[in-house]
Amino acid sequence: MHFSLIIPLLVLFVVVMTQGPTEAPRVLLGPVFQAPRGLDTNIGFLSASSQLSRHLEDVLSSGASPFGSFTRDATSVSISMVSAAQESPLFEFQYTSSLLNVTANGTRKVSGDSIFRIGSISKLLTVYALLLKSGLVHWERPVTDYIPELRHNTGQPRDKDGINRVQWEEVTVGSLASHMSGIGRDYSSSDLSTFPLPWTELGLPQLAAADIPACGGDKVQPPCTRKEYFQGFLKRHPVFSPQSTPIYSNTAFRLLSYVLETTAGDSFENIMERDVFQDLGMTHTSVRKPQDDSLGVIPEGDSMWAFDDGDEAPSGGIYSTSSDLTKLARSILSNTRLSPSVTRRWLKPLAHTSALTLSIGAPWEIWRTKGNTTIELYTKAGGIGLYSSLLILIPDFDIAIAIMTAGPNGSVVNSVAEIVMQIFIPVLKQAARDEAAANFAGHYVSNSGTDSSVVLGVRNGPGLVIEKWLSNGSDLLATAQAYSQATNSGIIGSVRLYPTTLVQESGAGKRVAYRAIFDTVKEAETADRVFEESLNAWAKVDQTMYGRVGVDEFVFDLDASGVAICVEPQFLGIRLTKVL
Repeated sequence: MHFSLIIPLLVLFVVVMTQGPTEAPRVLLGPVFQAPRGLDTNIGFLSASSQLSRHLEDVLSSGASPFGSFTRDATSVSISMVSAAQESPLFEFQYTSSLLNVTANGTRKVSGDSIFRIGSISKLLTVYALLLKSGLVHWERPVTDYIPELRHNTGQPRDKDGINRVQWEEVTVGSLASHMSGIGRDYSSSDLSTFPLPWTELGLPQLAAADIPACGGDKVQPPCTRKEYFQGFLKRHPVFSPQSTPIYSNTAFRLLSYVLETTAGDSFENIMERDVFQDLGMTHTSVRKPQDDSLGVIPEGDSMWAFDDGDEAPSGGIYSTSSDLTKLARSILSNTRLSPSVTRRWLKPLAHTSALTLSIGAPWEIWRTKGNTTIELYTKAGGIGLYSSLLILIPDFDIAIAIMTAGPNGSVVNSVAEIVMQIFIPVLKQAARDEAAANFAGHYVSNSGTDSSVVLGVRNGPGLVIEKWLSNGSDLLATAQAYSQATNSGIIGSVRLYPTTLVQESGAGKRVAYRAIFDTVKEAETADRVFEESLNAWAKVDQTMYGRVGVDEFVFDLDASGVAICVEPQFLGIRLTKVL
């Protein structure tokens, strides 16, 4: 294998991801530079893409990777990577296993339009449709407002048996979408009583026939009708109280589809086909199995390619392609269907897990990279039968990646995703830095005859560094240093500008707002702290003002290509034009 091609990039990633946080400037959560826009011509990105393709080919054909081993040449893979800045894919990779089921009329060669089952990525599409049809209007409403079977199941005011009965009136639409409802994972999937084994001989009690599920929607049992589902699921006990802790629930998304049908006045399948798939050009995505199997990636074995999930489709039954999923992701990143405010709220954690690097959204699994700057990966994983998939959004870079796999080893998707991330994240960081140096760094001066200027650079860490700052001949960096020490705030190590989400369209270009962080350093301490003061950068923003304007507020004018023309330190009331 070509491990020699990949090791230098892996080493770079490890260094970037494991440097101690005490060595870096304190930054805000979010991008430290503008998202890169020229990746399709970036030499570093193109080189990494080429090396990655060769490495993935070797890993899949041999079954060995730095992140685990699996059956060689057994898994078909399709990867698509896109940017919000352009429609055509930035990176594509396809691998066709020799173990495809050639008698099932499926494809013999994987492409970006080859169809896989996407499992629980279906949950993301269900929430997207709900937001598309009604935004956040219903988010905090109890689910009993929309599902009569649950409304009729609510107890009397004094019926607060929280152990044996779900308190449905406390379960909101938003809690279902974010795994915070506290309800059970499934109705009957993995119910031991449905498997033909001598359970009573093994020590389990005899069950009445009425207590053994007769439907479920897996390999063992057929899907439940809506009536059968509620007759059975309403007998299940809660797992936690609502809004306590994230507990993965498949059935929550079946309930969400019923909410969607009630609020939109149509069937789930019609809504998805008309308002999501057709509108986004997801031409190879469907709620049910495609009538024509010729584009299907069908591995040998019990793949569940043709299994009908019934009303469980909103949770895990949808079919799609890597190309189609990146169309969805690009729509999210570009706010083409949802409003920017709804998208911003959606792309936020709603609960933490016990792991410092994993939080939960609706229904995002949000991973945080380790290192001097935190990058959040908004992901949704899925698996059904012999299919495993992963959709990754990286809002800091306006990048999305879809990874689809089909084969006997479900862990392949994790190994592939790890390799892809370990290669691309350092490259994306460097590309953003390079573009910031080209588009923003330089010398800005006043044209009004005053001795006012600022020099911005990109060095030694995140953000645009203020290297020199004069106003009417006075050194503002020295003034800031004196003020910081006089107020016992510490010594300013650097002043760095970071992009905000505030944008104003302006003719052919636009104006973008940045905020400065005055990174202060106090006397070093040897003891570990629970309440680490140096991590409070978020509380320092807009703290100091001059004439009701924050001294940390900067606005850049950009031309049509994204290059800065001038900068305004807002509290000074002057425009500084870029000359170098």
